[in-house]
Amino acid sequence: YNLFAGSIVTMGSDEQREKLFELQHSGALGCFAFTEKGAGVLSGAGVETTATYDPKSDTFEIHSPTKTAVKNWISQGCFAESAVILAELIMPDGTSRGPHLFWAKIAERESSGIIHHVPHIIIGENPRKTAMRGLDNATIGFVHFRVPRSALLSRFGGLKTSKSDGITRYVPNLPSGCTRMLDLLISRLLTGRIVLSEATLAHAISRM
Repeated sequence: YNLFAGSIVTMGSDEQREKLFELQHSGALGCFAFTEKGAGVLSGAGVETTATYDPKSDTFEIHSPTKTAVKNWISQGCFAESAVILAELIMPDGTSRGPHLFWAKIAERESSGIIHHVPHIIIGENPRKTAMRGLDNATIGFVHFRVPRSALLSRFGGLKTSKSDGITRYVPNLPSGCTRMLDLLISRLLTGRIVLSEATLAHAISRM
């Protein structure tokens, strides 16, 4: 919940949050496609996955341009219906707006529970683990995967189309004292580590 849904609550618009609340009633699973193979322990600091905006179709094209851009160790990645995806936002003129989060549907689930992944996404499994084998961990690659403009979690920065000239531009909306979107994104991992630490302490106290 913290990494997937918590990111939508923190980084999403009011409309996106409402959509999340509706989704939760259905029991659908989500995953946090953040860490890449090439990032190692610098999760989030090195982002090769791109999300290029196409004004003609009003969509983003999410793509893993290299083997090291593939998302790695993604919990629930094999069975989740949707994902929050970290990618570098690229405008049509090639200008980078830095890493941002995108929320997209990556699979359909039958009533029987069988999962069918959508086209242009490659799901793989990580090597056998020595512990926590009950939790699946996936690799996720994107091959020119198209998502709507509304997929961008836009509370702190989004696209706005000018009524005067019809051009779509990126408009930042960072909170006071914050100069980079990356700082907000890294805080999502920090929150997760705090939650894990609190859970560990609570368990230890309960065993005393």
